[in-house]
Amino acid sequence: MMYIKIAVIFSLVLLQAIWGQEADMLRDLQQKSSSLNKNVLGQLWRNYFPHAPSVLEDFLKNPIDKKRQTHIFYFVSRSVPLPSIKHNLKMAMKLPKNIVMYMVFRGMDRASKQYIFKLAKWAKRQKVPFLIKIHPFLYRDLHIRSVPAFVIGECPKEFRYKECQYEYIAFGDMSLDTFLKDVGERDESYRYFSSYFIH
Repeated sequence: MMYIKIAVIFSLVLLQAIWGQEADMLRDLQQKSSSLNKNVLGQLWRNYFPHAPSVLEDFLKNPIDKKRQTHIFYFVSRSVPLPSIKHNLKMAMKLPKNIVMYMVFRGMDRASKQYIFKLAKWAKRQKVPFLIKIHPFLYRDLHIRSVPAFVIGECPKEFRYKECQYEYIAFGDMSLDTFLKDVGERDESYRYFSSYFIH
C-alpha cells in the first residue's frame, strides 16, 4: 500500500511540474511526507528530479511552522529605477504562497505617491502581486541607510515587526533570484530557495 501511495503522490507531482508549480509541489510533498518512507521518497525524487537532488531533503528536515511565515522585505525608494523593481516583482511571482514579499518605503511624500501609483497601475495591468509597507521603524531598527536592499525575516503571520527574526540582509541593485540563491548557498535551511528559479 505504501508504494501505491508513493506512486499516486508522484504522479500528482509530475503533473504539477509540467504546469510549472514546483514551489507549491515541494511544500505539498513535505506535508504528506510524514506517512511515507523518507528514504524511498528521496530516492524517487533523485530519479525524477536530478537537477535538484537536495531540495526535498531540505524540506523534510525543515517542517513548515504554521504560526510563522517567511517574509522578504525589499527596501526601495523612488530613486530605485522602475525596471529593477518591475523585474523583481515579476520574479516574486515564482515564490510559493507561504513566502510573502513586501516593498518597504521609509516614508511618503507627493513624489513617492506618484511613483507608487505608477507602479501600482503597471502591476494591475501585468497581474503582478503588489504589496507595500510604509515603515520607517524597519529602516531604523535594521539600519537600512541605502536602497535597494533585501532582508529575509521569519515573522508571525499577523505581522508584528518586533517579533520577526531577521536572518539575512543584502544591499545593492541585485535581482531577487540572485539574493535568494546566495542566501541558499550560505544557509542550508534556505537552500530550497534556488528551486523556485530553476526555469
